[in-house]
Amino acid sequence: RTDHYRYVQWKDWKSGKTLAEELYDHQTDPNEMLNVADDPDQAASLFQHRRILEGGWKGALPLRMN
Repeated sequence: RTDHYRYVQWKDWKSGKTLAEELYDHQTDPNEMLNVADDPDQAASLFQHRRILEGGWKGALPLRMN
């Protein structure tokens, strides 16, 4: 989660394969009714949130706290 988005990644724990992704834009959709993960215009945001999740909780800290 960032100030602008909430990202969810659904995984198969045995294989590690990503089964589905959800990305919600809280600026335009505060009630999370529209998953924009498949929207090509959101590709950069989706990529950014994947990296945040892969970095774990320490990777999600603001730079001044790392």
